[in-house]
Amino acid sequence: TRSRCIGSQSRAVRFLRKTKQTMVHKGLGQGMAYVRGIIYYSVSPNELHPFRGLLTKAPWNALRRVSEEFFRVVPPFAGAYLIITWGKEANEKTKRKDPAFFEQEAAQNGEL
Repeated sequence: TRSRCIGSQSRAVRFLRKTKQTMVHKGLGQGMAYVRGIIYYSVSPNELHPFRGLLTKAPWNALRRVSEEFFRVVPPFAGAYLIITWGKEANEKTKRKDPAFFEQEAAQNGEL
């Protein structure tokens, strides 16, 4: 037979420690053996607390995302806005009648 040292552990003690660690990590009753045909259902943390961090983390996350996409989104919209305002002003200028064209009529009617 084997001689055992004082500091050595028996197989049973090692097995129990390993089993205890497995139970702590996977939960009691899970992880001991894999049984086919059994389906485990659980609820995700988002389903348990759907609004956690809404007032603390969400505004900063939204600000970070907007700042990341700012230079990709804003320049095209700013350019489109400037082009549209320029086009409206140019359209208003072309729709006006030229006052020099009517000076002769105004002089004949005595309006000048």
